[in-house]
Amino acid sequence: MILKGNNLKKIQIPYTWLFGFLGIIGLIYFINSRDRDKQHPQESIVCDAENTLDKQFVNSGNKFSNSATQSSEESYSGNYSSKLDSKHQYGMSYVVESPTPGTRYHVKIKRKSKNSVHSALAINLDPISAGYKQSSTPTHIDKNGWETLELEFIIDDLTHVNKVSIFPYLINDKSVAYFDDLTITINPLTPYRDLNHTQLHLYLDHKALNKLNNKRNKALSEGLLVSADDDWVKAKLTEDDNYGVDVKLRLKGDWTDHLRGDYWSYRIKMPSDKTWNRMQTFSLQDPSTRSYLDEWIYHMALDKVDVITPRYGFVRLIQNDKKPVLYAYEEHFEKQIAEYRNRREGVILKLSDEYLWSQRMLNKQEENPDVFETSVTNSDILPFGVKKTLNNPKLKEQFVHAQDLLNAFKERKAKAAEVFDMKLLAKYFAITDIFDGGHAFVWHNMRFYYNAITRKLEPIGFDGFTENGAFKVYNNLFFGEFKSGIANNNWSAFYNYIYKDPEFNKYYVPALNKYSGDLFINELLQEKAEEVTKYEKLISNYTATNYSLDKSKIRKRARLINKNIQPRDEISIKAYRDSKNSATIDVSNYHPIPIEIIGSSNDKEAINSDAIITFVNSNARNQPPQYTTIDVDASHRFIHYRLAGSDDIFYSTIRKWRHPENLISRYEPYQKPVIPFQEKDYSLTDNQLVIKSGKYIIDSPLILPKGYTLILSEGTEIDLRNKSYMLVYGALRSIGHAESTITITSSDQSAQGVTLIQADKKSVLAYTTIENLNTLEENEWQLTGAITFYESDVDMVNVTIRHNHCEDALNIIRSKFNISKLNINHTFADGFDSDFCKGSLTDSYFHHTGNDAVDYSGSVVDISNLRLENIGDKGISAGEQATIKANNVYIDGALIGIASKDLSSVTVTDLDLHNCIQGLAAYRKKPEFGGGIINVNSYTATNVERLTQNDDESRIFLPQKEN
Repeated sequence: MILKGNNLKKIQIPYTWLFGFLGIIGLIYFINSRDRDKQHPQESIVCDAENTLDKQFVNSGNKFSNSATQSSEESYSGNYSSKLDSKHQYGMSYVVESPTPGTRYHVKIKRKSKNSVHSALAINLDPISAGYKQSSTPTHIDKNGWETLELEFIIDDLTHVNKVSIFPYLINDKSVAYFDDLTITINPLTPYRDLNHTQLHLYLDHKALNKLNNKRNKALSEGLLVSADDDWVKAKLTEDDNYGVDVKLRLKGDWTDHLRGDYWSYRIKMPSDKTWNRMQTFSLQDPSTRSYLDEWIYHMALDKVDVITPRYGFVRLIQNDKKPVLYAYEEHFEKQIAEYRNRREGVILKLSDEYLWSQRMLNKQEENPDVFETSVTNSDILPFGVKKTLNNPKLKEQFVHAQDLLNAFKERKAKAAEVFDMKLLAKYFAITDIFDGGHAFVWHNMRFYYNAITRKLEPIGFDGFTENGAFKVYNNLFFGEFKSGIANNNWSAFYNYIYKDPEFNKYYVPALNKYSGDLFINELLQEKAEEVTKYEKLISNYTATNYSLDKSKIRKRARLINKNIQPRDEISIKAYRDSKNSATIDVSNYHPIPIEIIGSSNDKEAINSDAIITFVNSNARNQPPQYTTIDVDASHRFIHYRLAGSDDIFYSTIRKWRHPENLISRYEPYQKPVIPFQEKDYSLTDNQLVIKSGKYIIDSPLILPKGYTLILSEGTEIDLRNKSYMLVYGALRSIGHAESTITITSSDQSAQGVTLIQADKKSVLAYTTIENLNTLEENEWQLTGAITFYESDVDMVNVTIRHNHCEDALNIIRSKFNISKLNINHTFADGFDSDFCKGSLTDSYFHHTGNDAVDYSGSVVDISNLRLENIGDKGISAGEQATIKANNVYIDGALIGIASKDLSSVTVTDLDLHNCIQGLAAYRKKPEFGGGIINVNSYTATNVERLTQNDDESRIFLPQKEN
């Protein structure tokens, strides 16, 4: 027996009689509809609180109670409003006696108050069981503080209502609120019976109701509904005027939103020889639990692209003697679901959530901690209809193989393409993305049909929405966005494993592109327009709202996805070529979804059609980029790419350098010291490494992490060989004596210097010689000093630095220093280079420098008693807004004695110049600065070819000669 779609007896009726009969029926319907519209035209009832009569507000012949609330203190229009306070809790009220069935009432009112939640607009139907509504939330707020409250309700054809009361009132009688311009608009509706929609009658006896009620109460107390085999009760189901059928039913749903009020969600099982609407098992539930038509249109979209989805629709339901209500029906996972979608009967799989819900129920108890819940990785794989499957050898065999397939994928032992029908899986993900049905992606909502012909699993799409609408699984625009990256849990890892399969993306990307386009969306909405209109009316009548499917939201989301998946020139793909003539390049996909590399060229528009198409996965969000190596013509400057399946082609310039590498430099601070000395030669206590007095040959680096201090004992001699070096993220104490000095040298002249970085204590060097050293140099890390102090304050006395093989003998950067009796000689280039420092240099002697003797940039330094001889370039060089005060300076043999450039200032007293090409020079060197200044208080000059030279922006001031 089929309750719906029965074959009817063929009765022959003369066509002339048939047409005449239909014409009469149509005429009668037209006249009745016209008369009804005349009886109930749209009308508006307004109370503006301006006029009163016999203790009532009056306006246009309509009367409203509670005129004692009239007040001139505030008004939205006119001079008066209705003031509610502790004396008057109810405002202007209107009563509709014996309201006409088939009418819609839209009510709005203006309100002004300090607290919106303390007052409301209400509608009360008599009897109370017919309904009650109220709202305190404004739909609009004017600049002057007046708010608009709105309510809507429907008197349908099937509900008897004696009267309707409409009124504003105070929720908190200690507050004050003003109401004005109550407006009631009455519209006639299409009669509900004209919707021509199926009506089911469900009859439950007292025993069945008690059992269901007990199960419901338990679920409400525990917060979850956990189904059991003994939950089923007997009932009788009747469609319209057909004979009733004995059925079994139980409560359904996981959360208690399915059990609210008097209308619960059911799973209904028909007898084995009967169906309803060609379904043997189906669910009935409140349409709001799946967000009304949002779920329905999602099913329609899946069906349109041939993805299996349960039949889903809406039906009127009368349970026992209750009033009719609207329910959604949904097909359950029986053999009919495949057959209806033109597949052969096959096993349907699910990932069992039995333990998940059991544990969640325990976790909701206060004394129970929130402990482990099962996940997709360790969930059980079960068939629907276990008993039927096991009793059928063919189905059992299919199940075992299908189980193995799904399990192999869960355990990452099989690729997605080996387990699933890739085309259908891609369509399922694309449609779910576009229609925002993310709740379907929750792992325990997944269902799979095993196709015994292809021996692959097909997805079954359903349960895309909750009562709150779209369910956000992730915060991505669409679920495929950046899914080729690293997963943070087993659930996302399951999906990432799908998205990492290039075979999947070959179908997913074109599907996402196609189905998010206007053509598909508009075609679907046009095809379903008549059903949408019918269901909108149906839902509106039962929810007392002006419900409509938000088609603009669907279009907006589809367009947003379509817009964001389109690649962009020069942005979506980054390409790098390590060397100029290399035929190999590395590409990285910065686009949110995979992209096809289709060729290269020397022209943005022309493409090498002989190139092999390469599929490049997207980079993971918030993860380092990944690179794919491909071969192209070594002379080509552009790479070309597209979305899979798209004709639109994009390009990026091939960069002429290698891609960034995520390398940890060997010079980054170590967690533990690296000590190349034998244990007997040092002590390490309280982060102080003490090198005992002695002679040492070191052929590997000494590295101390932050917070350590290196102490060299007097008389120590260290020979750094084999490019070894000293790198200390702390202070250096090298304090010798005149009779027992300390020496750091490099007999093979390969040592890479001594470097101090960001020391938390001051370094001290005395009676120390540093010679034959180069500087730290490794790939991009290249320093300039044989000994370098960076953000590390230092004091020096009686220190000698000589025969260095790098740019600076001594380089101090962003530090404070106090140096006396410093001897620098026979340098490769500069002697003492100070950048952005503050310090003093006294009683020092520099000679035979390859370039500048003293080069101070951005520093403030006091100099006294400085002797400079045989200098390769400038004796003292001040740059980048340096300030130098010098006293008693002797310079013999330099290209330029003193130079001040780029907003620097040099003030010198007792300057003695000998054998210089140019004595004093001031100028601007860098365009972002200005000129330099030199103030000379006293000087002598012997054998100086040119005493001063300055540009127009610079000044040199000499003392006036006495007459």
